[in-house]
Amino acid sequence: MAVTYAFGKFVLNIDEQTLTVDGEAQHLPNKEFEILKMLVENNGKLLSKEAMMSAIWKDTFVEESNLAQYVSRLRKTLNVDGRRYIETVSKRGYRFSAELIETPGVTVLERHVTLQITNDPQPRSKLIGEIDSLAVLPFRPLGDKSDDDFLGLGLADALITQLTRDGSLVVTPTSSVSKIRDQELDPVVIGKQLGVDAILLGNFQKVGPKLRLTVQMFEAVGSKPLWAESFNSEIDDIFEVQDRIAKRIVDAFPSKLSIASQEKIAKRFTEDSRAYQEYLRGRVCFTSRTNEGLSNALKHFNRAIEYDPQYALAYTGLSDVYQLLPNTDMMGPENAFLKARAAALRALELDDSIAEAHLSIAVCMMNYDWNFDGAEVSFKKAIELNPNLAQAHLHRGTMLLRLGSIGDAVVELNRARTLDPLSPGPSAWLAEAFAQLGEYDAAIRMLLETTRVTPEYSLAHYFLATTLLRARRIDEAAAAVEDALVRCDDMSLIRSARTLVKVFSGDTDGARSEIENLISRRERAYVSATNIASGFAGLRDSENVFRWLEIAYKEKDSHLTWINLDFEFNYLHGDPRFNDILSRVNLIQNGSNNSNV
Repeated sequence: MAVTYAFGKFVLNIDEQTLTVDGEAQHLPNKEFEILKMLVENNGKLLSKEAMMSAIWKDTFVEESNLAQYVSRLRKTLNVDGRRYIETVSKRGYRFSAELIETPGVTVLERHVTLQITNDPQPRSKLIGEIDSLAVLPFRPLGDKSDDDFLGLGLADALITQLTRDGSLVVTPTSSVSKIRDQELDPVVIGKQLGVDAILLGNFQKVGPKLRLTVQMFEAVGSKPLWAESFNSEIDDIFEVQDRIAKRIVDAFPSKLSIASQEKIAKRFTEDSRAYQEYLRGRVCFTSRTNEGLSNALKHFNRAIEYDPQYALAYTGLSDVYQLLPNTDMMGPENAFLKARAAALRALELDDSIAEAHLSIAVCMMNYDWNFDGAEVSFKKAIELNPNLAQAHLHRGTMLLRLGSIGDAVVELNRARTLDPLSPGPSAWLAEAFAQLGEYDAAIRMLLETTRVTPEYSLAHYFLATTLLRARRIDEAAAAVEDALVRCDDMSLIRSARTLVKVFSGDTDGARSEIENLISRRERAYVSATNIASGFAGLRDSENVFRWLEIAYKEKDSHLTWINLDFEFNYLHGDPRFNDILSRVNLIQNGSNNSNV
């Protein structure tokens, strides 16, 4: 199978040197094809004019105007769907930007695990009874949307949660559909982006206490309407109208869903409309993953519980937020994970069929208790309850990666990415797995795309910087870190990457200054001790490394479970003190990697 790149309506076949748009071949002269290939293979990166001319014309001297003419022709060819794929950066060069779907004939995955990834070269339209997967897009407000921005995404999120409750339907998670809130809604393009058979689109309008919704389902390949319906309700009965929409969707899949499955989907978790609306607001805030968004999510979930103390889903929301707070410097791990566990246990006490609550318990066991065997039991329970829960596959994949089972980790992370294709987490962690395998170029390409689509996602920036350092692309790593500091609330994780950049650049004084900055921050906020140890490891200051790793151990720092992956600690492998810490956090047993799960 040839190496191809799909973007928008185009497919670029590298081996066959063809470009197709909606399946029809477009003629490209050799030089135009070579320029497009170079731009696409460096998606998101600025290419200088000098580098492009040197690569395309090699030993032949040409003027910049020649390159500009070819780029101009390419723009005309690519302008069929109204998007500007090639950006001119004044006096510097060109940048290609698109959401690429790469289908290499011998993929990175296939080189390391027994896994075949295929894309149907000629996808066909499906009848409604043949549809296996669905994306529910954020509902769009008609008229003034300032007051109701939460409602459109909140309704979509609630429907997604409801429809995935049984695991019989594959429904794209909110973390992916939220990325296309402001895009033009072309079902064919979105279906390709999300890898689904059908798209649910909706509009809503609030007039006083009244709520009117118009909902349509389209087949994704041919954009054929499958059904459409309008729903009218009082805003206080918002969950009732959600139930009616969900039932209409379920009725379209009679062969996919048993009576028991339909009953699970129809189940309500609250009858209090105030609690429900606070929960929706909390979910919308949570999707941002920013410090402000997480703080607001906590407020809304707590208000939902105040209105309805028996609202199990609100407790799972609380647990989800608390688990993230140590990574964002907002709360120490002991306080955060104890609160997260308490909320998850309360959710299970109210309803033990909630897959997300079992997942929360698994994450607490993995990141706080370092009980990987116990975490595996809870991961498997969550996946049993909902086989299509992308976050369960993601977190289990990160655990397998930390335990050294890289092949199994890649399978799980790729499953998470397939289920949740536009969410940054699966892509970032899959890229880290590639980096662990030495596939730096593939990892960097994936991370560049992830940071472009979700620029506020700190972990992708961190992995990008450290992978660039591994590849000895130090200037690019420095630029990546500076960009991340602006976009990610100046998080300590990014500061630790900046420390390593300064070490690699030969600026040891600057590296020590960064470390001192992190240490002084601990006087007023939580900062991971492992992030500080990382800087000292870069400087090969072993005494301070072990001093701070011991502090991390006492504080139950979840980042301590990453030190088997972090390259700056590689020089300590074999040191009895390092192996002792790995053993105490259950990353090794009897001197070998723990890969029992």
